[in-house]
Amino acid sequence: MKRIIAAFCLLIFLSACNAQAGKENGRKIFNGTNLDGWSADTTFWSVKDGSIVGEVTPEKQLPYNTFCIWKGEKPSDFELRAKVRITSEGNSGIQYR
Repeated sequence: MKRIIAAFCLLIFLSACNAQAGKENGRKIFNGTNLDGWSADTTFWSVKDGSIVGEVTPEKQLPYNTFCIWKGEKPSDFELRAKVRITSEGNSGIQYR
């Protein structure tokens, strides 16, 4: 089973935002329960155990890359920190713009 490239990217970004939220003037952009504020194809993106998860299964094959994109206000400076989980068959990377 292949993992969505963007899943890794998103986990990195969310970890950075959550780390920043603990600092003065920081705030979280993910509420831990749903994808409010995000644009994503819910065929592949969901919230499980308080994390945004991108997943491809044999039943749900990915014909092209898909991303989970923050559509709220533009983030300011942030510090990038991450905890990532990926299967041995995974193919992922970090993207942010």
